[in-house]
Amino acid sequence: IAAGRNVSIASPPLPNEGLDLPFVWRAMEWAKPGGQIAFALHARLLFLQGDGMSEARQAMFEALDVTSVINGVDLRQTKVWPEITAPFCILLATNRRPGPSAGFRLISPRLESSLNDAGTMRIDALNAEVIASKQLFETPEILKILFRGTKADFGIVERLRSHGHPTLDAFWRDAIGVSSGGQLKGSGNGYQKLRPSSRIRRQGDGQPGEDARALHGLPEITAATFTNIAIDHSRLSAFTQERVHHLRSKAIYSGPLIVVHEAPPVLTGRIGVAISEKDAVFNQSFYGYSPADFPEADLLVRYLALVLGSELAVWIALVTSGRFGVEREVIEKATLDRIPLPDFRTLARSQKDELLALFEGLQRGDTTWDGVDRWVAELYGLGPRDLQVISDTLEFNLPFARSKREAQANPTEREQVRFCEILESELAPWCARFDTKIVVRPLSQPAISPWYGIDVRTTRAGLSASVGAHDWEGLLRAADEAAASEVLLRDGDDGLLIGRLAQRRYWSETQARLLAQRIIWSHLDLFQGQGRA
Repeated sequence: IAAGRNVSIASPPLPNEGLDLPFVWRAMEWAKPGGQIAFALHARLLFLQGDGMSEARQAMFEALDVTSVINGVDLRQTKVWPEITAPFCILLATNRRPGPSAGFRLISPRLESSLNDAGTMRIDALNAEVIASKQLFETPEILKILFRGTKADFGIVERLRSHGHPTLDAFWRDAIGVSSGGQLKGSGNGYQKLRPSSRIRRQGDGQPGEDARALHGLPEITAATFTNIAIDHSRLSAFTQERVHHLRSKAIYSGPLIVVHEAPPVLTGRIGVAISEKDAVFNQSFYGYSPADFPEADLLVRYLALVLGSELAVWIALVTSGRFGVEREVIEKATLDRIPLPDFRTLARSQKDELLALFEGLQRGDTTWDGVDRWVAELYGLGPRDLQVISDTLEFNLPFARSKREAQANPTEREQVRFCEILESELAPWCARFDTKIVVRPLSQPAISPWYGIDVRTTRAGLSASVGAHDWEGLLRAADEAAASEVLLRDGDDGLLIGRLAQRRYWSETQARLLAQRIIWSHLDLFQGQGRA
């Protein structure tokens, strides 16, 4: 393309699912060298890491000078693009090869029912993240991280990887072993029920599916009997099915084992985990990890239960999985297998005692998952601020209806005050260098206003200033014209007026700290109390 010839791009097949993908490729062929291109693609090309997608994505970004990516994942099944069920994205590019310093903006319009129901969306280019093409090649997951999270989330992912922890897959292969087929020994999805498509196997008994009588008599874990943290075997019924579509290896059903539910419960927002002390059967809605031959198998399954059940695990899945939070609301086993995991064999005796006490506390109800989250964070070298970032991201960015509603809800008065307190505490050390004082306060505005305002002002000798009604009205006009989620305007030498959309996702503690960083980078003279607009 960049050479000016009509060429085809080789990439893995993308499901149509309502997108006119053949038209996409024809539109690319029509573009002249140096011409502008705009085309739609399945968002899988942006976010998926396996199945050759990383290579296809890199080939596209090396062939075209991409300037912007509009990620429409949140807007599928809305009136913005009616009848589109596939997660889509729109790429804007120039038909030429990118230079060494090439980069692009990732713009992710958020679900806003009041706008989307009218067939419109907010293209917030002012606050979009700028990504260097080099970053995309070095960290292919960066698009997903910045879509579901922020730069703060990206920093945590980078630090986690710098610690060099093996993945769960790598640990399991080394500590537990692999099967004759190269799969993780004692780990896999549960059995698949018999279905119309079940085939007759060449070396089978002439009937569709597989004979399941070898599992008869074993207790079966179902969605109705799946209990948090520990399976109550007294509630389980015996497995009785005569045939199944796919039986799986019997080794994955050997106790002790940890059973993981593929769909995180909406109410908890965590991955559902439980251990079974004894052998138990489960279906394809669950994943199993059975380290039956490991010397400390009982303790290992408890360790995995705490880690996989923590906020950290579901957060890693949310910001790195190419499917969870894009086109699915379930977490794939491959995503869990890629989670970095501190090697259980290197834990100190005191750490093993702590994890056992935490697990038993959860069973008794004496310990909360918040305590587990703090222990897991410490295990990974994370602090309270990191936990706050993770908590904020999960509260507003999980792909569940509840999270979407909470993200769009108006922030409470307390949340606005807390936002201002965090912002002031982050800016105060910079004022101390110039012997000034920073004052951050929410502006008075109608409760039904779509924008809430903040006044940031530096003073000397305790002097203060006020903001008039006309200033707030001007701020509203600027915000509406920019169609952004945030607007910053200088108000004289010592003031800054900030307008933010009245949606809770923009008023979290993490957002307050990110705003403080932007103010420090762009308005450092403000802290001298004699700034220049």
